[in-house]
Amino acid sequence: KNSKYLLRLVNQLLDFRKLDQGKMKLAVRQGDIVAFIQEITEPFQFIANKQQVNFKIESSEVSLFTWFDPKFLEQIIYNLLSNAFKFTPKGGTIEVQLQELTAIPKKLVKNKSKHFLKISIRDTGPGMSKKVTKKVFQRFFKEDGKRENKDGAGIGLAYTKSLVERHYGHIAIKAVIGEGSIFSVT
Repeated sequence: KNSKYLLRLVNQLLDFRKLDQGKMKLAVRQGDIVAFIQEITEPFQFIANKQQVNFKIESSEVSLFTWFDPKFLEQIIYNLLSNAFKFTPKGGTIEVQLQELTAIPKKLVKNKSKHFLKISIRDTGPGMSKKVTKKVFQRFFKEDGKRENKDGAGIGLAYTKSLVERHYGHIAIKAVIGEGSIFSVT
């Protein structure tokens, strides 16, 4: 388990470097993103049962066909869900919600697309302060002392943000201490 974690971390660091240098290209294909997300989140059902966490996936549509890079999207979802499971206590809830947006989000006005998808991952973990949410996407950021950091290297969310931006998207967080967090990828 530790060697797989270390390998994943090294690969993320190498990919991060490629992203910085503009050498990592999207390999998009059209597909049903709802089915894809249901498939890649299936292993998290096992973790949910083991940790006694209520885990569910909800979508505004039965299927949504769009263009995406499967490798990048899998890494985005994996990183966000890994964090959610890291901090959600026994008896908590983690939800993945997919929603087709009809209006152009303000953060993506320059994007030429007319169709947007919002993927939200909500957890009932400890939440974060506004001070922390402003820094959480910075490289190597680790919150000091106030809650367990649980083996983080401080690159997962920065890497995730880079992947989202490579997809010409936007990632945001809303969090309330004691109520949990919602990461939204548009």
